[in-house]
Amino acid sequence: MIITGAERVFAIPRTEAEIFDVIDRGNVAVGYFADWCMPCRIVVWGLRDYSGLKSILSDKRLGLMYVDTDIHSKVVRQERVDVVPSVIVYGEGGREIKRFIGCGSSFTEWLRQQPVR
Repeated sequence: MIITGAERVFAIPRTEAEIFDVIDRGNVAVGYFADWCMPCRIVVWGLRDYSGLKSILSDKRLGLMYVDTDIHSKVVRQERVDVVPSVIVYGEGGREIKRFIGCGSSFTEWLRQQPVR
């Protein structure tokens, strides 16, 4: 699926049910993007290429999932995503911990400062 054991897989979910399942399990950062949005390509997809991100996510036991806002409008409405790109970090039980709008380096900097679990 999307998140398995200690290995964090970067993927785009196929269904809204799968997205909600991952959010409800928690400990996941969700990048909301749109294909037509150039800042999304730079910021959200750039997270995939950030050299230390996979290691940091693994240390924090945090998964990373991407959601296309044009395809998954129900998720976008329920999670109140008004601006793309956005990254929302969900804790246990799907509780929102932190929201980054336009994010960029602010997300990775925040992530570095979090304690290792």
